Amino acid sequence: MNGHCGYFRTMIVSIGCDHAGPALKTRISAHLAAKGHELLNRGTDGLDSVDYPDYAHAVADDVGTGNAELGILICGSANGVAMTANATPFLVCRYRFYSTMAAYNASRE
Repeated sequence: MNGHCGYFRTMIVSIGCDHAGPALKTRISAHLAAKGHELLNRGTDGLDSVDYPDYAHAVADDVGTGNAELGILICGSANGVAMTANATPFLVCRYRFYSTMAAYNASRE
């Protein structure tokens, strides 16, 4: 981790998703990389059904061990990854659900 402080410092960011989120993860990753942040891609990168806890644990472990300063999890419902990440000691995972993601999910059904 870098020792700089301030609004414009770069961070190491761990990012992961279940099979509902690769497109959004790719967009977020590209944005963060363009801003100079280092990314730890914890998967998944495909649309095949996966077990979300595998990816949530990987991101939570990165943050919990100090390998990343921030973790981003993307999930079809958000609840599962938040509960999984919250099982990691000393971490608090909050979730957000946006109407744009709901519209995206509805269009895939």
